[in-house]
Amino acid sequence: MFEHIKKMVIIGLVFLALIFVLFIINQTNQVVGLVTGVHPTLGRITL
Repeated sequence: MFEHIKKMVIIGLVFLALIFVLFIINQTNQVVGLVTGVHPTLGRITL
């Protein structure tokens, strides 16, 4: 029983970590896009 719960918790944590990484990539992409709209050179510096 304990091993089953431990396995489910690990799967849940891996899933949450994957979602967090995707969120960070998306936010970075939006910031670079916003800054590139101001000036293309600033977009390259931000990235």
